[in-house]
Amino acid sequence: MHSGKISASRSGACRWVAMATLCSLLCVQVVKAVGSPRISNPIKQRQATLGQRLVIPCQAFPGFPDDFTIIYWLVNSTFIETTYPSKRIQEKQEKIYTVGGQTVIQRDLTFNWTKKKDFKSNFTCVVMNPAGMDKMQVTLVPSRSQRRHKSS
Repeated sequence: MHSGKISASRSGACRWVAMATLCSLLCVQVVKAVGSPRISNPIKQRQATLGQRLVIPCQAFPGFPDDFTIIYWLVNSTFIETTYPSKRIQEKQEKIYTVGGQTVIQRDLTFNWTKKKDFKSNFTCVVMNPAGMDKMQVTLVPSRSQRRHKSS
């Protein structure tokens, strides 16, 4: 009689393990089917004029429903609001829209004015969801007119 209780509890444990395994496999398949986010406008360098306003957009296909995806900017691997508490450089509000039937999320990085030190910084847009992440690093280069003015 005692052995019947043991086999019943083992049977229940086996069912629980089988159910947990099935659920985890299903979750993995859903993540694979939905996919990692992908930045759609990779920019390596952006021209800027010293002392002028600048906006750098970061657009991405979330891959997952957009409420499971986050998008943010870093400067030299640090959060923007930590490095620029004065808000000279700041992330704008996230925008969500549709292009050709695909959801796009966008977050702009706005410079109220550029300084020399910005040309030596690395600005990185990061987009993440449960399936993965993508990132885009941008450096600023002097605009053509600024380079011509310097050389004359």
